[in-house]
Amino acid sequence: MARFPGGPVEWQNRFWQYHFAVLEKVYAHPGVLDGHNAILDGIAWSNRFAVERNGASIGDGVDQITESRFWKCRGLADAAGLSTFKAFCQVFEPDAILYSCRNEAMGSDSELAQYAERIEEQNIDGCKIWTWKLGRTWIFQTWHPSYLAQWQGVGVEVFAEALRDEMMARGVFAPIGSKAHYESDADPAMAAFAQHLEGEAGRIIASEPGIGNQALSYRLLGSLALELCKQRATMTARQAGKLMNRLKRFQRDGYLFAPGGHGPCKVVATAWYFFDEGGTEEDRRMAEAIAAAYTTVRGTYAYNE
Repeated sequence: MARFPGGPVEWQNRFWQYHFAVLEKVYAHPGVLDGHNAILDGIAWSNRFAVERNGASIGDGVDQITESRFWKCRGLADAAGLSTFKAFCQVFEPDAILYSCRNEAMGSDSELAQYAERIEEQNIDGCKIWTWKLGRTWIFQTWHPSYLAQWQGVGVEVFAEALRDEMMARGVFAPIGSKAHYESDADPAMAAFAQHLEGEAGRIIASEPGIGNQALSYRLLGSLALELCKQRATMTARQAGKLMNRLKRFQRDGYLFAPGGHGPCKVVATAWYFFDEGGTEEDRRMAEAIAAAYTTVRGTYAYNE
Protein backbone atom coordinates (compact mmCIF):
# COMPACT_ATOMS: atom_id res chain seq x y z
CA MET A 1 0.00 0.00 0.00
CA ALA A 2 1.07 3.58 -0.51
CA ARG A 3 2.63 5.34 2.44
CA PHE A 4 2.19 8.98 3.32
CA PRO A 5 4.45 11.13 5.52
CA GLY A 6 3.21 13.69 7.98
CA GLY A 7 2.89 12.03 11.37
CA PRO A 8 4.80 10.19 14.10
CA VAL A 9 4.25 6.97 12.15
CA GLU A 10 4.52 6.12 8.46
CA TRP A 11 0.89 6.23 7.40
CA GLN A 12 -0.44 3.20 5.54
CA ASN A 13 -3.42 5.05 4.05
CA ARG A 14 -5.15 8.41 3.94
CA PHE A 15 -8.00 7.34 6.22
CA TRP A 16 -5.87 7.01 9.34
CA GLN A 17 -3.65 9.97 8.50
CA TYR A 18 -6.62 12.32 8.17
CA HIS A 19 -8.59 11.01 11.13
CA PHE A 20 -5.69 11.01 13.57
CA ALA A 21 -5.11 14.62 12.53
CA VAL A 22 -8.70 15.31 13.66
CA LEU A 23 -7.98 13.68 17.03
CA GLU A 24 -4.85 15.78 17.46
CA LYS A 25 -6.83 18.94 16.72
CA VAL A 26 -9.64 17.94 19.08
CA TYR A 27 -7.50 16.87 22.03
CA ALA A 28 -4.38 18.98 21.40
CA HIS A 29 -2.54 16.09 23.01
CA PRO A 30 0.87 14.77 21.84
CA GLY A 31 0.13 11.24 23.09
CA VAL A 32 -2.81 10.33 20.84
CA LEU A 33 -0.82 7.48 19.29
CA ASP A 34 0.77 6.24 22.54
CA GLY A 35 -0.75 2.76 22.47
CA HIS A 36 -3.41 2.25 25.14
CA ASN A 37 -4.55 5.61 26.43
CA ALA A 38 -7.78 7.30 27.42
CA ILE A 39 -8.28 8.81 23.97
CA LEU A 40 -7.80 5.65 21.91
CA ASP A 41 -9.64 3.53 24.48
CA GLY A 42 -12.69 5.75 24.01
CA ILE A 43 -12.91 5.07 20.26
CA ALA A 44 -14.64 2.29 18.34
CA TRP A 45 -13.99 1.80 14.61
CA SER A 46 -16.33 0.17 12.13
CA ASN A 47 -16.22 -0.36 8.37
CA ARG A 48 -19.44 -2.43 8.04
CA PHE A 49 -17.24 -5.56 7.89
CA ALA A 50 -16.09 -5.41 11.51
CA VAL A 51 -16.16 -3.33 14.67
CA GLU A 52 -12.97 -2.91 16.67
CA ARG A 53 -11.80 -1.14 19.78
CA ASN A 54 -8.28 -0.28 20.89
CA GLY A 55 -6.52 -3.33 22.36
CA ALA A 56 -9.37 -5.67 21.44
CA SER A 57 -8.11 -7.23 18.21
CA ILE A 58 -9.27 -10.77 17.48
CA GLY A 59 -5.77 -11.72 16.38
CA ASP A 60 -4.24 -13.43 13.37
CA GLY A 61 -6.99 -16.04 13.21
CA VAL A 62 -9.08 -13.68 11.11
CA ASP A 63 -6.71 -14.36 8.21
CA GLN A 64 -7.85 -17.99 8.16
CA ILE A 65 -11.45 -17.11 7.23
CA THR A 66 -12.15 -17.93 3.59
CA GLU A 67 -13.54 -15.21 1.36
CA SER A 68 -16.85 -17.02 0.93
CA ARG A 69 -17.28 -17.45 4.68
CA PHE A 70 -16.35 -13.82 5.20
CA TRP A 71 -19.09 -12.59 2.86
CA LYS A 72 -21.57 -15.00 4.38
CA CYS A 73 -20.81 -13.61 7.85
CA ARG A 74 -21.30 -10.09 6.58
CA GLY A 75 -24.59 -11.05 4.95
CA LEU A 76 -25.84 -12.56 8.21
CA ALA A 77 -24.82 -9.44 10.14
CA ASP A 78 -26.59 -7.20 7.63
CA ALA A 79 -29.73 -9.36 7.68
CA ALA A 80 -29.84 -9.21 11.48
CA GLY A 81 -29.40 -5.42 11.47
CA LEU A 82 -26.09 -5.60 13.34
CA SER A 83 -24.08 -3.46 10.91
CA THR A 84 -26.26 -0.33 11.02
CA PHE A 85 -25.64 3.07 12.55
CA LYS A 86 -28.61 2.45 14.83
CA ALA A 87 -27.07 -0.76 16.22
CA PHE A 88 -23.66 0.89 16.60
CA CYS A 89 -25.16 3.74 18.60
CA GLN A 90 -27.19 1.39 20.79
CA VAL A 91 -24.09 -0.64 21.69
CA PHE A 92 -21.46 2.09 22.14
CA GLU A 93 -23.59 5.18 22.92
CA PRO A 94 -21.01 7.48 21.30
CA ASP A 95 -21.04 11.25 21.66
CA ALA A 96 -19.95 11.58 18.03
CA ILE A 97 -19.33 9.52 14.91
CA LEU A 98 -16.96 10.54 12.12
CA TYR A 99 -18.33 8.85 9.00
CA SER A 100 -16.42 8.74 5.70
CA CYS A 101 -18.26 7.91 2.48
CA ARG A 102 -16.54 7.05 -0.79
CA ASN A 103 -17.87 9.78 -3.06
CA GLU A 104 -20.36 12.61 -3.43
CA ALA A 105 -23.15 10.27 -4.50
CA MET A 106 -23.24 8.90 -0.96
CA GLY A 107 -23.74 12.34 0.57
CA SER A 108 -27.44 11.71 1.18
CA ASP A 109 -26.79 8.29 2.69
CA SER A 110 -30.05 6.33 2.60
CA GLU A 111 -29.40 4.40 5.81
CA LEU A 112 -28.72 7.52 7.84
CA ALA A 113 -31.88 9.10 6.46
CA GLN A 114 -33.87 6.17 7.89
CA TYR A 115 -32.76 6.78 11.47
CA ALA A 116 -31.18 10.21 11.83
CA GLU A 117 -32.22 13.83 11.47
CA ARG A 118 -30.19 15.74 8.89
CA ILE A 119 -29.16 19.02 10.48
CA GLU A 120 -26.97 20.83 7.96
CA GLU A 121 -24.77 20.53 4.86
CA GLN A 122 -21.64 22.68 4.59
CA ASN A 123 -18.70 23.15 2.25
CA ILE A 124 -15.63 24.38 4.12
CA ASP A 125 -12.70 25.07 1.81
CA GLY A 126 -13.75 22.17 -0.41
CA CYS A 127 -14.42 19.80 2.49
CA LYS A 128 -18.11 18.93 2.53
CA ILE A 129 -19.64 18.03 5.89
CA TRP A 130 -23.13 16.61 6.38
CA THR A 131 -24.18 16.90 10.02
CA TRP A 132 -26.77 14.45 11.42
CA LYS A 133 -28.27 13.76 14.84
CA LEU A 134 -29.28 10.26 15.97
CA GLY A 135 -30.59 10.34 19.54
CA ARG A 136 -27.81 11.90 21.60
CA THR A 137 -25.16 11.11 18.97
CA TRP A 138 -23.83 13.66 16.49
CA ILE A 139 -22.76 12.17 13.15
CA PHE A 140 -20.32 14.13 10.99
CA GLN A 141 -20.26 12.73 7.47
CA THR A 142 -17.56 13.59 4.94
CA TRP A 143 -16.18 12.15 1.76
CA HIS A 144 -13.48 9.54 2.30
CA PRO A 145 -10.02 11.14 2.76
CA SER A 146 -8.69 9.27 -0.29
CA TYR A 147 -11.44 10.83 -2.41
CA LEU A 148 -10.85 14.26 -0.89
CA ALA A 149 -7.11 14.11 -1.49
CA GLN A 150 -7.22 12.70 -5.00
CA TRP A 151 -10.27 14.42 -6.51
CA GLN A 152 -10.96 17.48 -4.36
CA GLY A 153 -7.44 18.55 -3.38
CA VAL A 154 -8.39 18.82 0.29
CA GLY A 155 -5.34 18.48 2.52
CA VAL A 156 -5.13 16.91 5.93
CA GLU A 157 -5.02 20.26 7.80
CA VAL A 158 -8.16 21.58 6.08
CA PHE A 159 -10.00 18.32 6.81
CA ALA A 160 -8.94 18.20 10.47
CA GLU A 161 -9.70 21.85 11.20
CA ALA A 162 -13.08 21.75 9.43
CA LEU A 163 -14.25 18.75 11.47
CA ARG A 164 -12.82 20.11 14.71
CA ASP A 165 -14.63 23.43 14.25
CA GLU A 166 -17.94 21.75 13.35
CA MET A 167 -17.69 19.42 16.36
CA MET A 168 -16.97 22.38 18.65
CA ALA A 169 -19.91 24.31 17.17
CA ARG A 170 -22.23 21.41 18.03
CA GLY A 171 -20.95 21.27 21.60
CA VAL A 172 -19.41 17.81 21.23
CA PHE A 173 -16.29 18.88 23.08
CA ALA A 174 -14.38 21.80 24.49
CA PRO A 175 -10.64 21.97 23.80
CA ILE A 176 -8.78 20.06 26.51
CA GLY A 177 -5.21 20.48 25.37
CA SER A 178 -2.78 20.80 28.25
CA LYS A 179 -1.82 24.38 29.10
CA ALA A 180 0.25 23.46 32.14
CA HIS A 181 1.95 20.44 33.64
CA TYR A 182 2.63 20.28 37.37
CA GLU A 183 5.43 18.15 38.76
CA SER A 184 7.20 20.18 41.44
CA ASP A 185 6.56 21.57 44.92
CA ALA A 186 8.19 24.77 43.71
CA ASP A 187 5.25 25.60 41.47
CA PRO A 188 3.18 28.43 43.00
CA ALA A 189 -0.04 26.62 42.07
CA MET A 190 0.64 23.88 44.64
CA ALA A 191 -0.67 26.04 47.50
CA ALA A 192 -4.01 26.48 45.72
CA PHE A 193 -4.26 22.75 44.98
CA ALA A 194 -3.48 21.91 48.61
CA GLN A 195 -6.20 24.33 49.76
CA HIS A 196 -8.64 22.76 47.29
CA LEU A 197 -7.94 19.28 48.66
CA GLU A 198 -8.33 20.34 52.30
CA GLY A 199 -11.65 22.00 51.47
CA GLU A 200 -12.90 18.94 49.58
CA ALA A 201 -11.76 16.62 52.38
CA GLY A 202 -13.74 18.66 54.91
CA ARG A 203 -16.83 18.68 52.74
CA ILE A 204 -16.71 14.90 52.06
CA ILE A 205 -16.07 14.00 55.70
CA ALA A 206 -18.93 16.25 56.86
CA SER A 207 -21.35 14.55 54.46
CA GLU A 208 -19.98 11.02 55.05
CA PRO A 209 -18.57 10.91 58.61
CA GLY A 210 -17.67 7.21 58.44
CA ILE A 211 -15.71 7.32 55.20
CA GLY A 212 -12.40 5.44 55.30
CA ASN A 213 -9.07 6.92 54.30
CA GLN A 214 -8.70 4.82 51.16
CA ALA A 215 -12.15 5.72 49.85
CA LEU A 216 -11.51 9.35 50.79
CA SER A 217 -8.22 9.32 48.87
CA TYR A 218 -10.01 8.08 45.72
CA ARG A 219 -12.65 10.80 45.99
CA LEU A 220 -10.01 13.48 46.52
CA LEU A 221 -7.92 12.18 43.63
CA GLY A 222 -11.00 12.45 41.42
CA SER A 223 -11.82 15.94 42.68
CA LEU A 224 -8.28 17.14 42.00
CA ALA A 225 -8.41 15.55 38.53
CA LEU A 226 -11.62 17.44 37.73
CA GLU A 227 -9.95 20.68 38.80
CA LEU A 228 -6.91 19.93 36.60
CA CYS A 229 -9.16 19.20 33.62
CA LYS A 230 -10.95 22.51 34.12
CA GLN A 231 -7.57 24.20 33.76
CA ARG A 232 -6.61 21.97 30.82
CA ALA A 233 -3.63 20.88 32.92
CA THR A 234 -1.91 17.67 34.00
CA MET A 235 0.05 16.63 37.08
CA THR A 236 2.41 13.76 37.79
CA ALA A 237 0.96 11.05 40.02
CA ARG A 238 4.02 11.54 42.23
CA GLN A 239 3.17 15.21 42.83
CA ALA A 240 -0.48 14.35 43.50
CA GLY A 241 0.76 11.84 46.08
CA LYS A 242 2.82 14.50 47.83
CA LEU A 243 -0.22 16.77 48.08
CA MET A 244 -2.34 13.92 49.45
CA ASN A 245 0.21 12.96 52.09
CA ARG A 246 0.08 16.51 53.51
CA LEU A 247 -3.64 16.44 54.22
CA LYS A 248 -4.45 16.97 57.90
CA ARG A 249 -6.75 13.95 58.07
CA PHE A 250 -4.14 11.60 56.58
CA GLN A 251 -1.34 12.99 58.75
CA ARG A 252 -3.50 12.60 61.86
CA ASP A 253 -4.24 8.97 61.01
CA GLY A 254 -0.75 8.13 59.76
CA TYR A 255 -2.22 7.21 56.37
CA LEU A 256 0.11 7.46 53.38
CA PHE A 257 -1.28 7.80 49.87
CA ALA A 258 2.06 6.78 48.36
CA PRO A 259 4.64 5.77 51.02
CA GLY A 260 7.98 7.42 50.39
CA GLY A 261 6.79 8.61 46.99
CA HIS A 262 6.70 5.01 45.71
CA GLY A 263 3.79 3.56 43.81
CA PRO A 264 1.67 6.68 43.13
CA CYS A 265 0.84 5.49 39.60
CA LYS A 266 -0.53 2.24 41.00
CA VAL A 267 -2.77 4.22 43.35
CA VAL A 268 -3.98 6.35 40.43
CA ALA A 269 -4.65 3.17 38.42
CA THR A 270 -6.61 1.66 41.33
CA ALA A 271 -8.66 4.85 41.79
CA TRP A 272 -9.42 4.93 38.05
CA TYR A 273 -10.56 1.28 38.18
CA PHE A 274 -12.70 2.02 41.25
CA PHE A 275 -14.64 4.74 39.41
CA ASP A 276 -14.60 3.00 36.02
CA GLU A 277 -16.43 0.05 37.59
CA GLY A 278 -18.83 2.28 39.52
CA GLY A 279 -21.52 2.50 36.88
CA THR A 280 -22.97 5.96 37.61
CA GLU A 281 -22.55 9.05 35.45
CA GLU A 282 -20.55 10.69 38.25
CA ASP A 283 -18.26 7.65 38.45
CA ARG A 284 -17.71 7.83 34.70
CA ARG A 285 -16.87 11.52 34.93
CA MET A 286 -14.35 10.87 37.70
CA ALA A 287 -12.73 7.98 35.80
CA GLU A 288 -12.34 10.06 32.64
CA ALA A 289 -10.83 12.95 34.60
CA ILE A 290 -8.34 10.70 36.42
CA ALA A 291 -7.31 9.09 33.13
CA ALA A 292 -6.68 12.48 31.51
CA ALA A 293 -5.15 14.41 34.43
CA TYR A 294 -2.35 12.27 35.88
CA THR A 295 0.89 11.27 34.20
CA THR A 296 4.03 9.34 34.98
CA VAL A 297 7.32 11.20 35.26
CA ARG A 298 7.95 10.07 31.65
CA GLY A 299 4.80 11.87 30.50
CA THR A 300 2.65 8.82 29.76
CA TYR A 301 -0.77 8.24 31.33
CA ALA A 302 -0.49 7.08 34.94
CA TYR A 303 -3.84 5.28 35.08
CA ASN A 304 -2.64 2.66 32.61
CA GLU A 305 0.57 1.76 34.46
